[in-house]
Amino acid sequence: MTAITGLLALAVLGTWLLSMVCLTVVTAQEMYDILYQRSRDYAAAVSQYSLLPEFYDPSFSRYGYQYENPDFLENQLFSAMDRSTSETYQTGGDYRREGRSKWIRDIHYPLETAVLVYDADGNLLHSSADDILYFDYYTQEEWDAGMDTAAGLHYGWMDIRQGKGAESPEQDPYQLFRSLAESTGLWEIAAVRVAGFQEGTEWTPVTMHYVTDEMARQVVENNVQFSTGPSSYAYFLSDVDRTGQLEWQLQFDHSPEYAGKALSTIYITHPDLWEYPGSPLAYKGTEYQNLAVLTESIVLSLPGSCSYGSSDLWEMGNLLYNNSVWELNEMLAFDIWAGSAFSSQEYQETGTYTIDFYLVTAIRSNPLACAVSALRNIYLATGLAALVLLLAVGSRIRQHLVQPVTDVRDTMEDGWL
Repeated sequence: MTAITGLLALAVLGTWLLSMVCLTVVTAQEMYDILYQRSRDYAAAVSQYSLLPEFYDPSFSRYGYQYENPDFLENQLFSAMDRSTSETYQTGGDYRREGRSKWIRDIHYPLETAVLVYDADGNLLHSSADDILYFDYYTQEEWDAGMDTAAGLHYGWMDIRQGKGAESPEQDPYQLFRSLAESTGLWEIAAVRVAGFQEGTEWTPVTMHYVTDEMARQVVENNVQFSTGPSSYAYFLSDVDRTGQLEWQLQFDHSPEYAGKALSTIYITHPDLWEYPGSPLAYKGTEYQNLAVLTESIVLSLPGSCSYGSSDLWEMGNLLYNNSVWELNEMLAFDIWAGSAFSSQEYQETGTYTIDFYLVTAIRSNPLACAVSALRNIYLATGLAALVLLLAVGSRIRQHLVQPVTDVRDTMEDGWL
């Protein structure tokens, strides 16, 4: 009976296992094709997150604005990098449509990404591994003059890596922003008041205060000057601040460390931030801290300009492609996008176009692991069905074959003959 049960289990479970392996490979291949196309075009996709191509297309109002306000272009680059830090692949596809029965799980499978920005000379400007708080702001004079009626007068950013991963919240000056970003989002912060100093567009905060939308609303609802009717109000935050009733909350004060330093005060409304969720990885036998560090290690010769018919950009793209990994159980794609005006007057007159910056991107996925996760329900359902079949067939064999033979044997042993 043991041998029969073993052979039966091998036949049923072996057939189930082989079927699941085939199903997994086929599903993984389908996901591979989708992820391949997405990975190959990833740099162009990142550029679209903040509509960067519109800066170089004369049919759009943004055309050429990066030269009038380069700080705005940098802010849009930050926005694109921010959006790229939480990429996912949704396995549901057409199964998401209402009324469709689905066995494949509709999950958001996380993809690891990296975006690096280089200037035209090949110098690294920003990396997605650099946790950044970016914003538009007003000077003290503009705030006092009530100029927060217009958004985007100035743009800046702060490096918020200090204190990240600290054992206690008191050691992290940006803990409030991190926790809000992970939960409800930074939209709760109405304004941030910073006294600090800047180098280029980067600000180093010395003291920081903040107010929330709820704090501002409490002042507005108790002040008749903002009322426009029953339960109706109209206000700008600088007007609320000038009432003297807005209670700014201290986030941190590092004044003793910067004694004697000339400081400026700015007002930030609704900032944004990203924190890079990178993890260690191995690539060609070498360990890297995260995908951004790996991407930065690839040596590129980035030209500041290209001419018609030049193969420079093609060669860089080919170099990145050759450094990519295209396996079923690991897909790692590098790509590049150049910020340049191919239709500029310079190009039309000289055949040469200037490159303002480069986006170098990386995106990493595992189609096989994604397929395994998406097929979990099918594994469970078919595995349970195989087990029930095994038990049912085993019971029938025991009842109609093994048991009669056993009865005959027992009778013979009792002297039936």
